[in-house]
Amino acid sequence: MSDSLVLADATQALVLADARHEQSLALLEGGKRKGQWASSAVPKRGRRWGLVEDKPFKPLPYVDLPVGLSEQEVDQFLREQRLEDLHRKLQLQQLEDFDPDIRPPSPPPVYDRAGNRLNTREIRVRKSMLAEYNRLIRYMIKTIDGYEPPLDWRPQKLIKKVIIPYERYPTAPFMGVIIGARGVNHRRLQEVTGCRIFIRGRDVGDKFQTEEELQMPQHVHIEGDTEEQIAAADELIKPLLNPESPEFEYARTHGMQQLATVNGFTLKRAEQRCGICGAIGHLGFECPETDSFRYK
Repeated sequence: MSDSLVLADATQALVLADARHEQSLALLEGGKRKGQWASSAVPKRGRRWGLVEDKPFKPLPYVDLPVGLSEQEVDQFLREQRLEDLHRKLQLQQLEDFDPDIRPPSPPPVYDRAGNRLNTREIRVRKSMLAEYNRLIRYMIKTIDGYEPPLDWRPQKLIKKVIIPYERYPTAPFMGVIIGARGVNHRRLQEVTGCRIFIRGRDVGDKFQTEEELQMPQHVHIEGDTEEQIAAADELIKPLLNPESPEFEYARTHGMQQLATVNGFTLKRAEQRCGICGAIGHLGFECPETDSFRYK
């Protein structure tokens, strides 16, 4: 042992032992031995990633509304502020990401032929922001007199997809009912509603459909300029997708009659169309404008 640890006499040894005993009693005070980090504060559970109450509060952008506004004016004010907020975020390439606790579940992944995913969260968020942005601008144009949209805004076609229920009715002739004989029903739907209507999806040879539409089940693709046109087309197409509806039965059983009407053959003389001059009221062998054909 070193000289520093050698005690001079027994009295000094007893004093040193009493001091060490008192120090041990002080450490054992309270029934538990204090650890090395006893003086430091005990961290809360989950401190590393933060607790729910530790998240910074993000107040709404508009907590104080002008005083004296009616409900309609408050709604208009919030729409205008929301439009400005979306315009700024789209210009700065900022995406609105929701809290994971309230975020809707992600859909099944869809990939193109090169293996790139087509429905990532960023793509879906940007699509929803653009859809809301365009919807607000159309609302402003419709409700505010003299409203001028942003200079870089271009009106976009409204699109709605209606899934054809092949899983529920696997043998129903939906394609023939919607298109009709020589496209009679399809042409009538487009003329009445003012929309462009297509059938797209899996196993459909439409060269204009996107990679995402190729992965989808067969559906009716509706394109229109206004919400009213989309709603009118949806109202006419929905009964044609239900084999139990009278509209579906009528379109299926009267297909040949419609084809005969298109070709100019009908039982009603007032609806008969001439194949030579195109006039209504007589057939080709009764046409008074030609003398070269004599069918009688």
